[in-house]
Amino acid sequence: MLIFVSVLLFLNFPVASCEPINPGCSLGMADAIFQDGDVLVDCHFVLLTVSIALQKIFHFLRFHLSFPMFIYRIHPNKYQYVIALNFAIEEINKNIHLLPNISLGYDMYSIVQYQATILEHSIRFLTGLKEAIPNYTCRKESKLIAVVTGTSWEFPSRISTILGLYKYPQNPLGLFEIYGIVFFTSLHIFFSHQLTFGPFDPMLSDHVKFPFIYQMAPEDTSLALGMVSLMVHFSWTWVGLIITENEKGIKFLSDLKREMKKNSVCAAFVQMLSLKYRYNWNDLLSTDPAIMGEMTPLSVCSTSCAPGLMKSPQEGKASCCFDCHPCLENEISNETDSIQCIKCPDDQYANTEQTHCIPKAVTFLAYEDPLGMALACMALCFSALTALVLGVFVKHHETPIVKANNRTLSYILLISLILCFLCSLPFIGLPNMATCILQQMSFGVVFTIAVSTVLAKTVTVVLAFRSTVPGRRMRWILVSPNLIIPICTLIQMVLCAIWLGASAPFVDINAHNERGHITIMCNKGSATAFYCVLGYLGFLAMGTLTVAFWARNLPDIFNEAKFLTFSMLVFCSVWVTFLPVYHSTKGKVMVAVEVFSILASSAGLLGCIFVPKCYIILIRPKNGSFKGLRGTRVCK
Repeated sequence: MLIFVSVLLFLNFPVASCEPINPGCSLGMADAIFQDGDVLVDCHFVLLTVSIALQKIFHFLRFHLSFPMFIYRIHPNKYQYVIALNFAIEEINKNIHLLPNISLGYDMYSIVQYQATILEHSIRFLTGLKEAIPNYTCRKESKLIAVVTGTSWEFPSRISTILGLYKYPQNPLGLFEIYGIVFFTSLHIFFSHQLTFGPFDPMLSDHVKFPFIYQMAPEDTSLALGMVSLMVHFSWTWVGLIITENEKGIKFLSDLKREMKKNSVCAAFVQMLSLKYRYNWNDLLSTDPAIMGEMTPLSVCSTSCAPGLMKSPQEGKASCCFDCHPCLENEISNETDSIQCIKCPDDQYANTEQTHCIPKAVTFLAYEDPLGMALACMALCFSALTALVLGVFVKHHETPIVKANNRTLSYILLISLILCFLCSLPFIGLPNMATCILQQMSFGVVFTIAVSTVLAKTVTVVLAFRSTVPGRRMRWILVSPNLIIPICTLIQMVLCAIWLGASAPFVDINAHNERGHITIMCNKGSATAFYCVLGYLGFLAMGTLTVAFWARNLPDIFNEAKFLTFSMLVFCSVWVTFLPVYHSTKGKVMVAVEVFSILASSAGLLGCIFVPKCYIILIRPKNGSFKGLRGTRVCK
């Protein structure tokens, strides 16, 4: 039925104009479907082919029989090109704007797709007759501007070779225009060009070998793209390529490799397969019935790197062969087969799997934290206890034990101890510039007052007894106790002023000390200045301890030197322990260590100096009188 319809369509052509091309030639003319015009397009369509199964028989009979034997296979689908060309030429001639005052005609031929007939038809075309007569032409004043060939590469390449031998055409400078599927040169240059309207063929793109062939179809890489898309769909990244060993295969291999490179697919091997060599299909085909239709085959060189890992290429191998390595610390990879890891921002950190970044928690020694709350409560309790001791001393200021220990220095020491406990509070809470400066300055000055007061009390005890010994002039050698406190405090204030001028403390936001935390704490500014202030306190404490040690053998009635010695031992022990512990901790724990050292050293002074006196005043008041003190000495 399809053949019948195609024949009917073919009969609809305006073939009334079929006539000899050049009636003046004496050898007779070739029949063709012809429509005259000012210019002509010569068209060759392969509508018939020799049956593949009978090609060898045809070849044998052709050369062994006295008459030719033709066995054809009709291709109805090829008639669409004939119909399309006829329609396009009619539309061009109807439109006065395309070719004004010029009509376009055609001369159509039907060709049998067989090597011998193709070569014979090329000669007949050059001759212009039914018979193929080499080096003879009956064409005069040809109006041809283009030769349209078939869809396959075989016919255009062979006819172009024959036409080229006869320098036909002799000038390839015509400009091409497009209408539908017809290509023709500018009508101002009447030279023929051979056109092929089939699929793009890389063999015909060689302009040295085929200088006058123009392919209407653009270069098509859809097959290579489709094959690579299939590889990507099944995650085949390590494949072998078997390509036909001809120009077409080499061009296809180039297109395929280009698409494979774009999609990170590697070729495990490339094998060129000769078309002349034949294989037995049963010898090549090998299948396992257990996997038929059950699983997709794998074709990879290396398994994919999961998120959290990055690819590291293997030396000397293709890019599809790689090793997987974990990302570095605080780096992530959130996709499969990452070629590099991404570093998390400073305010974020990588999770355990290193697949995404997590915001860091902001930490500081806050009042809401159990540790901060405990230290703040300790500071307030000790401050209240010190204030209570001060109240006891004020209430019993007329007792001999209070008078005997220099009431003024005791009051100064108790007030300074209250401030020592309270100076730990600025270390707790969200730091700011004011609290950072207040922390260090108050600590240095207040502790200097406390330690210098203890030194003054120790010097007072020593002066009270050592200066009475004959031949001694210590009263004149030692500084007056009333000047020790202001002098020592002034020196410390000078050091603090230098500290503020050189490099004052500031708020430090550290995102690297602790994993997953952003620590906000006060930076000391100048570490040298901080250790100078701390060293000066240590110097005063050691001086006080030395003076108290001198007074260890004083009479029991003035036994305060022993308690002063103990208090300085506790003070020095706390701060000597503080240094290594402080440098071995980080974050808010470091601040807590400093606060605890302040509280412990202050509590040591309070407990060693004033608790025994409060015990005597409140529990053993009789022992606080001069009579009781003397009685105690006599008993001993």
